[in-house]
Amino acid sequence: MCVTIDMRKIVVFNIVFIAFITFGMCLYLFVDSKQIKIKVAGEEAMTNGQRLKCTDIPKRVKVGVGTGAVMDPGTWANGSPARPHAPMDQIVPMEAGFEPDVSTDFPSADVRATTIPRTMHQMWICEEEACGADAVKGKGIVVPKQFKQPVISFFKHHKDWTYYFWGHANGRSFIKHNFSILLPVFDSYVENVLRSEMLRYTVLYVFGGVYSDLDITFLRPLDRVTARYTCILVPEPFEHPVFTSGQPYRLNNNLIFCRSRHPFLKLLIDNLARARLLVHTLDISGPGFVTMFYTLYTNISGDEIFHADIKRDTNDTSPYFYKGIQPENEEDGIYIANTQYFVLPVPNIGAARCVQERFRSRLVERMCTYLRTRRRARNQYTFTTHDWTNSYVRPDQFRETITLNFTIETFLSVDRISKRSFQSALQSTLN
Repeated sequence: MCVTIDMRKIVVFNIVFIAFITFGMCLYLFVDSKQIKIKVAGEEAMTNGQRLKCTDIPKRVKVGVGTGAVMDPGTWANGSPARPHAPMDQIVPMEAGFEPDVSTDFPSADVRATTIPRTMHQMWICEEEACGADAVKGKGIVVPKQFKQPVISFFKHHKDWTYYFWGHANGRSFIKHNFSILLPVFDSYVENVLRSEMLRYTVLYVFGGVYSDLDITFLRPLDRVTARYTCILVPEPFEHPVFTSGQPYRLNNNLIFCRSRHPFLKLLIDNLARARLLVHTLDISGPGFVTMFYTLYTNISGDEIFHADIKRDTNDTSPYFYKGIQPENEEDGIYIANTQYFVLPVPNIGAARCVQERFRSRLVERMCTYLRTRRRARNQYTFTTHDWTNSYVRPDQFRETITLNFTIETFLSVDRISKRSFQSALQSTLN
């Protein structure tokens, strides 16, 4: 059988295909390119959604300093010079891993003062057919039954905090009234975890405070964590990014501490619409998304993610990796916390790669060496443990929910939870 090929049709098809791809790339790069107004809790904030940069960050010029180090010759407004840095392998021993072992309490100031509001935000967003009408309408604290004890653990240790619980109804209403331009994005998400991630960034931007996943158990009060820095992020266990993506760190979004109106939160919110075009959930609005914009916010580029600070305070418990040019203790700074304060226990993922020589790299070698010596036991300085349930991966296992509509007297007598905390919870969920 003879088949005739019409070359003109092939050429036309190729032209159309290339034009389509080009249009898609342009749409990705320039979506939301015009100035858009976002109503944020009574004020109008201007945002330029197409720009992947923070306009407050100065341009950076690289100059060689020593062996492989890079230093910014400029200074910040307070006169402090940018930190020198070099490849981690040059200045941090392999067996030291990625962060110091914790032997002191979390760095803090006068705990009577607060730089971050003592307000907790938690949420569970799901459809009515899966979780029932109460979960959708936001009536009470409706959570999967697996999370009952972790939620109660917060109240046990935070008698004077304010508590907000967000469901689908009050969460969507909040987006509608405060970030209306993002409501179509919120509604278009195909996974509830994406809606939850948009909601956590926006409520923190408006109210400030702490966001926590429901599978985090609290072991002691977080008061001292809120008394020094204005925004705190916690990395994932380092084996996660090292073994899964070949990166030295990834910043998690399951526990975030931040003051209201922090420019880093605004940077995240401004780019949620654009990032929805990405493929993986982690990159659309999750830890990959947070990490990408952290490096942008702190002006870290290229191989600098594999660098470490040259000059470190011997009492500093923060991870070794280079934190960029933004001072952590400034009003708009970001402090990176040691994982040993917050994310125990650590799932031992990827350890098999340590015996597979063909997968070894300098980064994997550092991780494997660290795994043999790392001290991971809970101690008196541990604030939280994380169960790593990954409920968004297996949503069918979290369909059965319970409603924590206890009376105030029950909380006070059984769990010693303050009247103020519980009233704040009820008020927020019923609004």
